[in-house]
Amino acid sequence: MSANAADQAARLLLDVRGGGSRLAKLPDGLQPATIAQAYAIQDAVNLALGPVAGWKVSPLRGTDPPNCAPIGAALIHASPARLASGALPGAEIEGEVAVTLGRDLPPRATPYGPDDLGAAIASVHLAVEVLSSRFQDRKAVPPLGVVADSQGNAAVVLGPARGDWRDLELGGVAMRLLVGGAEVASVAGGADTANVLASLAWLANHAAARMGGLRRGDVVITGARAGPRPIGLGATTVVADAPDLGRVEIAFD
Repeated sequence: MSANAADQAARLLLDVRGGGSRLAKLPDGLQPATIAQAYAIQDAVNLALGPVAGWKVSPLRGTDPPNCAPIGAALIHASPARLASGALPGAEIEGEVAVTLGRDLPPRATPYGPDDLGAAIASVHLAVEVLSSRFQDRKAVPPLGVVADSQGNAAVVLGPARGDWRDLELGGVAMRLLVGGAEVASVAGGADTANVLASLAWLANHAAARMGGLRRGDVVITGARAGPRPIGLGATTVVADAPDLGRVEIAFD
């Protein structure tokens, strides 16, 4: 895929973000055939969206590398947040554990490991990721097309910071999601601390090669635990609650 093709694919995705009709799929010739091509489309999208202030990364599963996507600063919000549902067609929500980095992680000769990332985390948070795929049916799109679309990311809402996170085993973080006051998802836990730190180390090395590294203040969401769940039509409220990490509130109007 040429840089021009990546730019063309990005323009189609950006048009949907700007209010255009959602796509059935990317046209032939613009559909990424490799993960590197999918990331090239992500980069072209984010160049138009503005500075990056965060990332999403999936948990490690076996020996396969995670998928990831940068997140623009304008898409990261503090709870309580108010979002326009009309700009988020087909919106879904996921409850996640997020981290905020307390130091830069620039390119270096030695790869970053889990211990490096543990030392770099300033705080852990409950977060809600809002998904709004630029495709009519994201499940019908080739997986690399979903990656190219920043894995559907449309916003992140961040809960209060927990700085004393080291005494918390992330595998046991329970959380629930409520839409309009009704519980729609509940989990007793998710990826454990070792898995989260390993996936963050992978991301640090990936970002060092791709974008000059992770930076102090970057927010990283670490994969869905509760959800995804649709928010439905009309104005509503979303609440995520985790006894260990606090509460996230979103009003959609």
